[in-house]
Amino acid sequence: MKVLLDLRPEALKAQQASAGGVGIAFVPILLLFLLFLVGLVNVAWSSYVLFNLLAEREDVSYQLAESQALADRLAIQIGAMERRNRAVKDTVDFLLKDTPSIEVLATVNGASPNDFFLEKVEIADGAFTVAGVGKDQGKVVAFATGLNGQPVFQSVSMPVTEERKVGKETWLALTSKGTLASWKDYLSKVKGGVGVAKP
Repeated sequence: MKVLLDLRPEALKAQQASAGGVGIAFVPILLLFLLFLVGLVNVAWSSYVLFNLLAEREDVSYQLAESQALADRLAIQIGAMERRNRAVKDTVDFLLKDTPSIEVLATVNGASPNDFFLEKVEIADGAFTVAGVGKDQGKVVAFATGLNGQPVFQSVSMPVTEERKVGKETWLALTSKGTLASWKDYLSKVKGGVGVAKP
């Protein structure tokens, strides 16, 4: 069995007792202070992180608004491009499907000999009708022959003729019908050198 004896003088024993009491009371205060300090640092760090997140949220919101505005502008431009593409496609389809009237008129005019007068040229839905009068049968035959083999026409029917009195003279009237070549066929015939020269 051990017995602890304190052989120090009484004055030292009293000083140590009073110092030990102060140390024991100081520890909880120190712990509370450290806890408060850690809480304060935690609140400061959380506030810093929160403010950064709010700033980033504002940036993201601004970028999202810019992206939405850009997407709206792009949608408008895409719509305009689609309308232009449809217009170009329609124009190309027209050119490839229908031979332009100016080509038909130029061909009919080029096939008309002297003393042969056009009365009517009608173009509709890929078909044509030409009517005219000539002073004699040779002019009418020259005109009908001039229409055959032209690249602008797909086919030309046999002309219908009749005599017509013009004052004291007798003229020969002609009506011819047929179908027009497609623009694509016309261009390939023109490049291939198909066609009849003007009589």
